[in-house]
Amino acid sequence: MLAEMARSRHIYDYPLYYEIGFCCNDVRREVDFLLRCYQRHRGGCSPASVLDNGCGTGVYLEEFARRGLDVCGYDLRAAMVNYARKRLSGIADHAELLQADMREFKVANAYDMAICMNGSFQYLLTPEDMVQHLRAVYRAMREGGLYLVGLPAPEELMSNPPGSIRSGWTRERDGIEVQVDWTYRQHPIDWRAQTFSGLAKIRVCDRSKTLSLELPYRYRVFFPQELEALACLSGCFRVMSVYGDFHLGRVYGRMQSPKLMLVLLQKTMS
Repeated sequence: MLAEMARSRHIYDYPLYYEIGFCCNDVRREVDFLLRCYQRHRGGCSPASVLDNGCGTGVYLEEFARRGLDVCGYDLRAAMVNYARKRLSGIADHAELLQADMREFKVANAYDMAICMNGSFQYLLTPEDMVQHLRAVYRAMREGGLYLVGLPAPEELMSNPPGSIRSGWTRERDGIEVQVDWTYRQHPIDWRAQTFSGLAKIRVCDRSKTLSLELPYRYRVFFPQELEALACLSGCFRVMSVYGDFHLGRVYGRMQSPKLMLVLLQKTMS
């Protein structure tokens, strides 16, 4: 008989279940894109090191490490950092992993490339937060380094605005089933603040137990021209290009109905 866990918990404190329910299933393809993008904009050179901002369970760090890059990641949740550290054990002997805030983190080394692919950038809710974050990333990167940020395309949020749709999915791995009701509670976009909030409900069936988990969230809606202005304001980066849906042949703004925009920033000369 299944043991019911009545009290709801935050899914970020359960990294394995979070990864099954929410993480990308095609990390290799996405890392291929990130490396090709770097090579295109750095004269064919490949990066030797990468920083993952909001690394979560470390799925991207593992793929980069397996390709020979030095890796560093941080996350606000200790459970995520510990999980990523265990994942990289024996794969990346010199991985740097730490618990930190996106607005004020400090790392020991400087990196060629930085990424933010887990939606963490959306948690930077104000221009001040974003500028503070960009300056922290700047300090963690080598001269000319590239920073790639993955964000939902604003058109997608306008076509399917929060609060107007129902969305859910189920994913399985190794006998564990994770059911996500993403729009259990979702509020419309506050266009003055450019934010929207909600509560996702998650049900986990893990062999002999069932858990009820939650993901409360508040995200910011980003526009590419806004990111260009904030990058300039930070004095640290310039926007080099914006791609759509992990495809170098698709430049954002020239394609119809993109779901994701990949913003490429380059560290300016100090």
